[in-house]
Amino acid sequence: MGVPNLNQVHVYAEASTRDGVEAAVAPARIITINYPGMATNDWISGVIVLPEQDLLIVSMFQGQTMVFTGASGLQGTPEPAKREQLGTMALGLGVFKQ
Repeated sequence: MGVPNLNQVHVYAEASTRDGVEAAVAPARIITINYPGMATNDWISGVIVLPEQDLLIVSMFQGQTMVFTGASGLQGTPEPAKREQLGTMALGLGVFKQ
């Protein structure tokens, strides 16, 4: 799950069977998104996981969209396989700051 207002993706083991308050469950892994020239006020605006292709797609509020390969093993601050600037704001993937 992307964490609004942060540049982190929290990965939970067996997430489809988890029950309870999210804050009480520690993530199995944390993936930190960082790219050259990243603004300090940038944050994740959307996350898509494609398990069959082992891909993670992340869009950032400032318009960066990144594709990560080997998603099932990502942790730390990985380099994306592809990174594109898509305008100045990317809110279309569905995670909104609240």
